[in-house]
Amino acid sequence: MNRSITTTLFLLTALLTNANAQDTHYWTQQYGPKSSLLSGSDAATSRDNSAIYNNPGGLGFNTIPNLSITTNAYSLSSSLFRDYAGKDLDMQSIQPNNIPLILSGVFKDKKHKRWSVGYALIDKARYKFEGSQRFDGSLNALGDDYSPGNEEFVSQLDLNNSLSEIWGGLTLSYKINDKIAVGLSEFGAYRERKYNYNFIARTIANTGSFFQASTSNFLYNVDYLAVRIISKVGISANLGKVNTGLAVTLPSINLYSEATMDGDLTGTNVIIDPETGERGTFIANDRQDNLKARYKSSWSISGGLSTSFRTTKIHLTGEYFGGISPYVYIQPQAKDFIRPKGLALGSSRELLSVSGGALPVFNIALGLEQKLFKEYSLLVGARTDNSFFNPAADDIGNQLSFTSANLLHGSIGVMANRPKSDICVGVSAAYGKNKVLQAANINQPTDGIILMGETTETEFRYYNVAVIIGYVHYIK
Repeated sequence: MNRSITTTLFLLTALLTNANAQDTHYWTQQYGPKSSLLSGSDAATSRDNSAIYNNPGGLGFNTIPNLSITTNAYSLSSSLFRDYAGKDLDMQSIQPNNIPLILSGVFKDKKHKRWSVGYALIDKARYKFEGSQRFDGSLNALGDDYSPGNEEFVSQLDLNNSLSEIWGGLTLSYKINDKIAVGLSEFGAYRERKYNYNFIARTIANTGSFFQASTSNFLYNVDYLAVRIISKVGISANLGKVNTGLAVTLPSINLYSEATMDGDLTGTNVIIDPETGERGTFIANDRQDNLKARYKSSWSISGGLSTSFRTTKIHLTGEYFGGISPYVYIQPQAKDFIRPKGLALGSSRELLSVSGGALPVFNIALGLEQKLFKEYSLLVGARTDNSFFNPAADDIGNQLSFTSANLLHGSIGVMANRPKSDICVGVSAAYGKNKVLQAANINQPTDGIILMGETTETEFRYYNVAVIIGYVHYIK
């Protein structure tokens, strides 16, 4: 019996990794008016404010102090999971967004013309998934030897997973000569995440006794914030019709974090011993706060080139992100989880820990910049955005991210270059799909320690469309 409870707990915590967010990507957003519409293809060779994030060396070629803002004037993303809560029980979250992607500026001192100082506030990552499904009907939830025929059965699954990460940074760039410039960017990153998984199931047995109920309840909540430092160095070269650049981002360094988590599993009048069919009641519960969230982000190296042909420019950038071995970044104390205490059937540390990791990823972007007439240019770009999700991290804890869909992004727009300002207007779109395991199966229950059916593989689809507006004001 005890082994059955423990095994079920481990299977349930495996389900948590499937209540997921589309956040295992490095190139979801691009920053700066021009770079956003070129889909980041000029990242390694950028000379405008986007160089603060993309390649701090390029900021050395920036000649005019300015202020810049790039925003998604309107963005709409859809995360659709087919049969995610059970047969014909899709879960979809549609989220609008109109938050600025980057606010930035460049300062130039007339006495030190070789130096450029940049500053930026960047909306690095933002995702929110909210889904809920409910079943209320008649089906055969309990074994006929105990409860013949169909029972009234009610079950529900609620998933909430939100992520926000903001970067603030300073850049110092030095122009060595007319061809070479180098730079350093230092960022402070504030990351906040809230995760909630809640499953309930209720049924009345056909035993002839009134209110002979069997119930299951499973919830898991995590709330954390983490503050990190991230450094980036870069070099940029101006070689006439060809510009090149190289940038290296160092692994993050943790400064401060805090986390709270709780879990609860309750079974009433359920089979606690599959061999004998014995029914009983059990609880498992714990809450812990003042924990650390030692979240890690990977190192990367990017490079690219831009080349000019009369009125046309071609941009190409690639970036490689190193892997991170599976690790536990929120680890509760090893307290009893299953009650009564002292049974030694699995501690909170074994069952509630939060894990992470990252596979190596390579992304590439290609863009076209075509002069139209006078001050107007057409900007077109496309890029890959491959997922770094590492399934091996499931073996040591609960991943709060699971979806491993590789995305494709495309963008198109127009840029107007004026004496005192630049204006960009355009649209972007993204798409991806992959196979995932159901978060639960709430309408095909089996009569066991928890009233939930076996989970199977299903399909996930992600869509995003956005209207992009960018503005740069030159301070002369």
